[in-house]
Amino acid sequence: MRYKYGIVANPKITGTVDISRRIIDFFGGDILVESDLLNAINKTDIPVSAASAPLKEMEADIIITVGGDGTILKTIQNVRGKILGINTGSLGFIAEVQPDQIDNALQRLENGEYITEKRMRLRTELNGERLPDSINEAVAHTDRVAKIRRFAIEIDGVFVEELRADGIIVSTPTGSTCYSMSAGGPIVDPRVPAFVLVSIAAFSRHIRRPLVVPSLSRIKITFPHHKSILLVLDGQEEFHLKGDEVLEFTQAERPAEFIRMYNDFYANLRKKIQG
Repeated sequence: MRYKYGIVANPKITGTVDISRRIIDFFGGDILVESDLLNAINKTDIPVSAASAPLKEMEADIIITVGGDGTILKTIQNVRGKILGINTGSLGFIAEVQPDQIDNALQRLENGEYITEKRMRLRTELNGERLPDSINEAVAHTDRVAKIRRFAIEIDGVFVEELRADGIIVSTPTGSTCYSMSAGGPIVDPRVPAFVLVSIAAFSRHIRRPLVVPSLSRIKITFPHHKSILLVLDGQEEFHLKGDEVLEFTQAERPAEFIRMYNDFYANLRKKIQG
């Protein structure tokens, strides 16, 4: 079976344009190139004849991303298709391929020598309106520095608690090694069907513990004092709330799909901890 390939990259990262050009050459130009990337390549006087499309309009079976984790997150939010991440960023925890593995990885991709790993995504609704799904987390946060907010939490219609904090994180297992972990949340194996709720700088006489709930749960968050809130999805999409809204989180119907060739979750975790 001949797959349709696409490529998305962050041209602002050093070396990304040259690596993207190598990938396009490997496919003989038979690859769909994201429009901003093609413009960046052409500005370096490198001719490329491949077809291009804006990110939101890219239709491909397999999307190769070149950049950091942010490039992968942005791509997942905008297109369907399996993701093969090539890391040119600082950490690249979600990415599969390092720059020195590119030639081998592209050949294995063509030969079908890989597995597809599915990762749960988080569905977010704001007053019943669906927002973009998240592979890492949704963060509801005060929109003013040093101003805490009140957050009321319900799980499956049952009141859990009301807390005062800078914010609250609703994380997938994939996101448990990102912002959630930095805020004191547990590391969750991505095969575990669960979500993690973590408060950010909670103000309380009691220690606020992270909460792990089944992925089939419906999580509801409201803001009792109706003060302004900033909602951020995967660090990519921002929504300014007045504070009288209702946020609800559930498991998204469609998971993200990653192409894996070399690494597994615990190998990447070791690198992150040691690095």
